[in-house]
Amino acid sequence: PLWRDPWITFNAETYAHDILKVCGGINVFAEREQINPLPAGEFLGITHDRRYPQVTLDDVIAAQPDVVLLPVSFHPLSHDGWGGSEQVHFTETDVASFMALAIPAAQHNRIHLVDGSLLTWHGTRIAYALRDLPPLLSGDSNP
Repeated sequence: PLWRDPWITFNAETYAHDILKVCGGINVFAEREQINPLPAGEFLGITHDRRYPQVTLDDVIAAQPDVVLLPVSFHPLSHDGWGGSEQVHFTETDVASFMALAIPAAQHNRIHLVDGSLLTWHGTRIAYALRDLPPLLSGDSNP
C-alpha cells in the first residue's frame, strides 16, 4: 500500500509498479483499477486517475501476497497540497496489522517497512531501489 485510511495501492500503470517489476517483485494489484477516481487528486485537477485503487484488508487476503512493502516515507503529497501535514508514514503498528492476516507474507515474516522513495521517486533514487528492493522481494534479506 501507499496510503492508509483508506488503504490505497498502485496498479500496472504506475512508476512504482515498474520499479517493483524490475526489482523482481509481482504486483498482486497490477490489474486493479480505481472504480471511483480518488478525491485526493482533485486539488491537482486530476479527476480521472484510476492508477491508485483503494483496497481492503480482505482484498489483500484474497490476493495472497508473498511480500508486503510499507513505505516509512512517501512523496510529500497530502490532501492539502504539496508538503502538507497529512503524509502517511507506516509504522510497526501497520506491520502488525498485516502480520495478523492469513497471507504468505505474514506466514514467512516478509512484511517490510521500506523507504517510500525507493518505489516512488524517479531519478538517482533508482540506484538505491535496485540495490535495496531485490533482496526483500527474493527472500534473501535478514529482517
